[in-house]
Amino acid sequence: MSNYHDILGVKPGADKDEIKKAYRKAAAKAHPDKGGSDEEFQKVQEAYDRLTHPEKYQEPQGFRWSGSNDPRQRFWDHVEIRRGNGDPIFEEFFKRHQSPRIIKINMALELESTLENQKRTIQVPEHDIPPVEITIPAGIRHGETIKYSNIPSTNDNYTKELLVQFNYLPHKKFAANDIHLITNVEIDAFDAMLGTDVQIETLDGKVLKIKVPAGSQPNTKLKVPHAGLRCRGNINQRGDMYVIVDVRIPKLSEDEVNIINNMREQNK
Repeated sequence: MSNYHDILGVKPGADKDEIKKAYRKAAAKAHPDKGGSDEEFQKVQEAYDRLTHPEKYQEPQGFRWSGSNDPRQRFWDHVEIRRGNGDPIFEEFFKRHQSPRIIKINMALELESTLENQKRTIQVPEHDIPPVEITIPAGIRHGETIKYSNIPSTNDNYTKELLVQFNYLPHKKFAANDIHLITNVEIDAFDAMLGTDVQIETLDGKVLKIKVPAGSQPNTKLKVPHAGLRCRGNINQRGDMYVIVDVRIPKLSEDEVNIINNMREQNK
């Protein structure tokens, strides 16, 4: 059996005031945040409870403890009771050992915002979370979830873990496919037959001139390297942008119809 007097540093026969004073000193020294350990802290707690409430740890002869009457369970019951005594040592100890509560939320992002690291302030009132700033890394993918730990709560001692799933908002020009972007450009049939140059604006606002080769078919895909989304973990790398060519058939005059019919006959 442990020598509870030695653990608290008191002599046998010490009164409750002496034990309480020694307990506070020993608990502060054994606290994990003060250089001690959980094991030392629990030993100090057990010694204090044993010396101040010895009658509760005496087993009657021939009696078998079970269930909630087990003195081992009673010890932890006493510990639970002491949580409410306002002692900052105990409040901090149990706060550190409570399991965090996991909260899942969704956040919508504009495609442009994923090109750079960003900070967002979020609040989840229904879970008693005050406004908290989170960092969103550049290159975050659609549907990706990031865990943010040690989020404080306003109404209890539990810390929270936020699981935030990020989703892209629909974009008027681009669709995302992993780290690549897809956009469309419309040209008329004459430009498709003869070839042309078109201007395309990238996601970060740059304007590029793209050559559409002669004889391009509808849904021809043109690749623009390194104009896509950033790579997660390496913002210097980017995916590609793919330009889908949409061919518009113009309304022809009678003379134009005759010319095209003549061309068709010659190509037979």
